[in-house]
Amino acid sequence: MACLVLAAVTAQPDCPVLDVRCSCEITFYDNSINCRGLGNVDDIPRFNSSNLKFEALEISQHTAIRTVQALAFSGLRVRKVLLPGLTILFISIDAFVGLDTSYLEEIHIDDNAISTIPAGECCVVIKIQVLKMKYVFKIHLMYFVFSILLTEQQ
Repeated sequence: MACLVLAAVTAQPDCPVLDVRCSCEITFYDNSINCRGLGNVDDIPRFNSSNLKFEALEISQHTAIRTVQALAFSGLRVRKVLLPGLTILFISIDAFVGLDTSYLEEIHIDDNAISTIPAGECCVVIKIQVLKMKYVFKIHLMYFVFSILLTEQQ
């Protein structure tokens, strides 16, 4: 039994964060990526690819992000993307391309200043179970995005 515990501790996978203001919390029960205190930045911080599954990627506390750029989460396996209250203005149509959509269940973009989410193939939106957009200002989504979400809920 002691050998198993020692092996689990020493074989811990690398954290995919590249920005020093981000960190991984890797535990026996779940893993998460947290970015805090980024200040005013143009884009989401960059990440390395990882085969490790993460319960959540959360960006919070004293952070304002202008854009969620194309391929922002590429190479990650995350169940929840939590981006509330970051004053985000724009989300690229390709923001979630490269993210493992078979594992993604929730995207939280509430309390932001997004005026438009571009319509596209919506390959990520089709798969998620929760899209939280409370207090997103003047949101304009194409009709088929809602019809896809409603179809997936049935």
